[in-house]
Amino acid sequence: MTPRSPRLGSPRLAIGIDVGGTKTLAELVDTSTGHVVASRRHPTDAADGGMGVLNRCVALARELCSGSDTSHPPIGIALCEMVDLDGMPTTAATVDWLGVDVDAAFAELGPVTVESDVRAAAIAESRFGAANTVDQFVYVTVGTGIAFTLMLGGVPYRGARGNAILLGIPPVERVASGPAIAAQAAAASAEAAFGDPGAAGVITEAACKLGIAMAWLSNALDPELIVVGGGLGLRPDFLAAAVHAMNAGIVDAGGSLVEVRPASLGERSAAIGAAIVAADAAG
Repeated sequence: MTPRSPRLGSPRLAIGIDVGGTKTLAELVDTSTGHVVASRRHPTDAADGGMGVLNRCVALARELCSGSDTSHPPIGIALCEMVDLDGMPTTAATVDWLGVDVDAAFAELGPVTVESDVRAAAIAESRFGAANTVDQFVYVTVGTGIAFTLMLGGVPYRGARGNAILLGIPPVERVASGPAIAAQAAAASAEAAFGDPGAAGVITEAACKLGIAMAWLSNALDPELIVVGGGLGLRPDFLAAAVHAMNAGIVDAGGSLVEVRPASLGERSAAIGAAIVAADAAG
């Protein structure tokens, strides 16, 4: 299959804001090409509460709007929570926007659309990234949290209620996410754990559990490709160990293993995808 063609013509500018467990990344994106025109970031500081996080998102979007030729570009938010089919957050594990009027907060700037961060990232990788040449793939994000989405023809499978993103029962993020690794290694952060030789066993176990979950996805969904993103997922050593465990758990049906690629848009996948979602919603 040939790569999906970008939407040619005049730039279609939109703002994408990736509200993650650690950082919030806001980018002004030409959604016809995936090119990032301008970028801002800030720690998410979820401990400040949902309204504190939301107000920072508005401030970041306002900065990007002030530097845009488009006075009111559509705004998309990729949120590190479950989001239902109507774009409403339904969990508050990290960022509590339950019952929060996100539309009202952005009223002065333009229309806003909310999507789960994993689905937004998968959309970006499908249109402009590592999965640009396939129609059916699985995207897995591994960072502060762990989630996945199945992409079919450039569209994420959302499930009956928008909840089709959890990876593993119980969720593998309880073992292999950044906070879980840090806690098990008694380290200040996952990054610190990776630098501690004494935490090697914790990291190996985390990669193994992640790989087993990826094998489950491979056996259940038979994807053409798995794309892995997120801060931990983009670590070559951690991803390689997870893929090794995954390959050991895949049912041998013809001797072919599922290819795994790192997200080529890197940490920008979710923000770019949020901008694409917003532009598509605006028509």
